Amino acid sequence: MDLRFFPVLADALFYALCAFFLPLGILRYLHVASPVALTVSALFGLSAGAAALLLGCKNRRKKLLTRTQQREKQELMLHLALEKPERVRAALCTALAADGKTALAAEDGIETEGETLVPRFTMQPLSADAVAGLLQRFGAQPFTLCGNAITAEGAALLASFGRKFMGADEVCDLFRRTKTTPHPLILANVEKPTLKHRARRIFSKKNARPFFVSGILLLAMSLFVLFPRYYLITGGILLVLAVLIRFFGYS
Repeated sequence: MDLRFFPVLADALFYALCAFFLPLGILRYLHVASPVALTVSALFGLSAGAAALLLGCKNRRKKLLTRTQQREKQELMLHLALEKPERVRAALCTALAADGKTALAAEDGIETEGETLVPRFTMQPLSADAVAGLLQRFGAQPFTLCGNAITAEGAALLASFGRKFMGADEVCDLFRRTKTTPHPLILANVEKPTLKHRARRIFSKKNARPFFVSGILLLAMSLFVLFPRYYLITGGILLVLAVLIRFFGYS
């Protein structure tokens, strides 16, 4: 099983156990026979666990898909910002041609469909000063500015002169739709999280408070439930973990 779905499995198990023990306690309190109480409680637990698992997997897949698309967009935008201008124009021409449009690379941009597409991929959003420089350069000639992002002032200035802006989402959609994403991409050497890094996140001192609150709540609930032993044990473990993390956890 994909480890990315482990939280979904853990949530489903939690809901299944909650749906099992709650009716079990009520039925035993009403003096229902043990086999009947166990059977009914097991059905409740399985139903709740299955529903939580199905819903959780569906939501998780959507989140993973969105996260993957976001990462791909960031990688592509970084590549276009670091790539040589002539290669950026060539990549855009290839994508536009694959999209059924006429595209011809020029010195300052790309001539396509009667207008000029001006690529300006930068690490920071394009400012109003950058837009003003392009307006001075092109004068009355219509153009569409293409880049990672643009500031609110730059977008307002561009719109006031009737010019359009093609942002990161549209650029990524163009490359993805036409399957012309440049390869290999220029990427930073980002290290994958190691087991030690994940442990530092889990046992960070800032997590001591959630462990402590959860432990206190479980101990308090043990006063009102029919099977307090499980709450006492779990709550005690969480309190001990909270203390250990607070004193020996990572800063």
